[in-house]
Amino acid sequence: MALKEGRSKIRWDFFKDDEMDFQFARTLAVMSEKGAEIGECFKVKRTVKKGGMKPLSEAWAKLASFIETEGKYQEKTGNLSSAHDSFLRASNYYRSAMTCLSPLDTEHYSNWKSAKECFEKAGSLSNKPFEYIKIPFENGFLPCYFLQPNFDKVERPTVIVVTGGEGTAMEMYFWCAGEGLRRNYNIFLCELPGNPSTLYNNPSLTLRADIEVPMKNVLDYLESSKLVDNEKIAIIGYSAGGYFASRTAAFDKRIKALIPNSPLRDIHGMFTAVFPKFLLNRHSFAIIEPLVQRFANESIKSTIELVLWESGINNFFDLVDLTKQASLVDLEKNISCPTFALCGEGEGKAFLKQANSFINNISSKTKKLRVFTLEEGAGAHCQIDNLTLAQNAIYDWLDSIFECA
Repeated sequence: MALKEGRSKIRWDFFKDDEMDFQFARTLAVMSEKGAEIGECFKVKRTVKKGGMKPLSEAWAKLASFIETEGKYQEKTGNLSSAHDSFLRASNYYRSAMTCLSPLDTEHYSNWKSAKECFEKAGSLSNKPFEYIKIPFENGFLPCYFLQPNFDKVERPTVIVVTGGEGTAMEMYFWCAGEGLRRNYNIFLCELPGNPSTLYNNPSLTLRADIEVPMKNVLDYLESSKLVDNEKIAIIGYSAGGYFASRTAAFDKRIKALIPNSPLRDIHGMFTAVFPKFLLNRHSFAIIEPLVQRFANESIKSTIELVLWESGINNFFDLVDLTKQASLVDLEKNISCPTFALCGEGEGKAFLKQANSFINNISSKTKKLRVFTLEEGAGAHCQIDNLTLAQNAIYDWLDSIFECA
């Protein structure tokens, strides 16, 4: 959730507030995967004429409820395909309502819960296999979804999809699952410690630097499945998930292809790029904290509350210290599988520098970095401005690595 860098150099001018502008574009981004409709989204924009993220959240939730009700009627009257599509859009709109809020707001939980329920309802109406799976870990579980392109129960290449701190498995469905299913891949959508669904089910499973530990359980599960070709397991990581995916590949050779988007090698470096310097100096922050609480914009305060919640830490500087442990420096040489790293030109110099260092330092013989440009209409964080272009690049590369027709 970048404040100084990491979003995009492009302003879409939906709203005057940069974060509202980005979040609105993020919701529109998944139109190509039936996650949104332009008329519905612009109805929200017309509703939110003033105010900040809270009114935007309320407008998304109202729209989501309307679409969910329509889906229930469609299901009741036997129009199951239409109901499936309605529940998918409702899930994305509830997710949008959640992401606009701090987790300290009670509506954050209720919107997450509704997003999950609508997503799983859509899954139950899908014409493709859709399974909710709980991967046991420590005193809880990792919530995951196993999707297959059809019901023939054959062994297939499988793509694990992980997201960043504020993301959900439901959103990742729109970002890359659909194209993978169309190309005959199994898709395993996975939330890790610190992700919303994991935390709401298991409050003790907070963010951790050694993400390879819980990911081992995920890979153990896939390795035991008769539906998974163990020689063709790939992992895609979006946003901070780029670090999670890369760290997993550095420790576990069962990963046969790696796609980090963005390839973050140094989470502390990301923090110093994202947050204003005055927030990262313990002494100065202590002096001006009352002013931050009173005058900082809504996005900064919500972001701080979000990362503290995800990490289970009460003090912002303890979190900053934790980020220093989240590093691939000196571990990148352990990454030897084919790797396709992606980032956007508009994410900023610090993110681009990390991407170049990452691709230069890994030991993979087959490796590639693609920087999507503003000219392509794909320069934003995780290419939310052109998911189709990114999906095609990802799966064209993966098809060539796994020699898929």
